[in-house]
Amino acid sequence: MLTLAELKIILTAGQEGWKWAGVVRRGWDLVRSQNRRGLMRLFPFENVQLVVPAQSAGADYQFTTEHDRQAADCVKSAMAEIAVKVSVLNSSNASTIPEENLISICGPAANIVSKIVFEKRADVPFQFVFKQDENRWIIQHLLPSGRKLEYGRAAGDPIDYAILLKVRNPAASSRTVYLGAGIAGLGTMAAAWLLTKGHKNLLRELQQAKIHERESYACLLHCFSAKASDAEKAQEDLHVAILNIEQC
Repeated sequence: MLTLAELKIILTAGQEGWKWAGVVRRGWDLVRSQNRRGLMRLFPFENVQLVVPAQSAGADYQFTTEHDRQAADCVKSAMAEIAVKVSVLNSSNASTIPEENLISICGPAANIVSKIVFEKRADVPFQFVFKQDENRWIIQHLLPSGRKLEYGRAAGDPIDYAILLKVRNPAASSRTVYLGAGIAGLGTMAAAWLLTKGHKNLLRELQQAKIHERESYACLLHCFSAKASDAEKAQEDLHVAILNIEQC
């Protein structure tokens, strides 16, 4: 049978436990609040249209790759956190750039909206180029000197390169287009991750480059995952680095 002194010790320990639980909960709430504020700096919208690469039309669209699906899920989750309404546009149903705030997933090979954005913004320093003789896509960086740097990958490589782009919508200058695309699916997922779950890293890099988050800019990304062969787990071990960031 417990003595009065033993009961007092147990009750005191319980009270301390509840205090620490409260501290942890308040700390978690603070982190979530800071996370939301960061996302709202990048997405000061009420509505956004998510443009996805797809193989079939209709509500039951099938993503080209599992990485593309994960990229879209990253965006949807982040927008839900800051109460931005998301509508999904199957890129196979598009022929022009919608006059909306857009987040376009995947590059010109699989997304017509991304293709048109790059055509309209040929001044962007990072561009996707298809090399006919090698039958593969690369990312080309045009330097002010006129020199061109090329970034590519071989089939099956656990690495990828990607472009994360933010520009005014060419079809409606009061609207914004975010575009995240890799040479392969892994890069697309990395661009979406940086824009959403990794947005603190993006905001820090923008600040160091003295670029305001409301301005137009382009990022060249390098990424790899030790689990890249397993698309469902690749995000668990995803490493993303910003190689270059330029205002455009």
